[in-house]
Amino acid sequence: MFKGITPIQYVNDACNIQSPLSTKGNSSLALVVFYMNFMNVQAAGIVDEQNHCIGFITSEDLIDYIDSKLSSRQYPCIADVMRAPNMSVYLDDPIEQALIMMKIHKVDWLPVIDFDTQHFVGLVCRKDIESLPTNIIAFPKEKFPRGDTA
Repeated sequence: MFKGITPIQYVNDACNIQSPLSTKGNSSLALVVFYMNFMNVQAAGIVDEQNHCIGFITSEDLIDYIDSKLSSRQYPCIADVMRAPNMSVYLDDPIEQALIMMKIHKVDWLPVIDFDTQHFVGLVCRKDIESLPTNIIAFPKEKFPRGDTA
């Protein structure tokens, strides 16, 4: 269309699709903490038997929960700690949409869903989006008339 326009980037440009950690809602909290540490990931998706996202958990959620329950001797499952996926994005949603949703809802992670299958494919992190090369559409200055600017 216009020469010199930066292409719009999509969620799949920032989503860790290769190795998302996902687990079932009845998994033990200790097992999920072990896998998150072993795989060196900061978040995990929680899925049902059909691989539909039913929640997610971040390392911050784990720290907050463990700090609040330190004296208790119960053995919680991951469903006791996970966040419900009140919002999610599709792989082909514009990256700006994900960033706006994160800012409005004050979250740093969003589940990413495949539109065709409705299956969980990964999580996208605000830090990953912000580290991408600029995604602002830029028009060459010669496309605009010269004029005085205030």
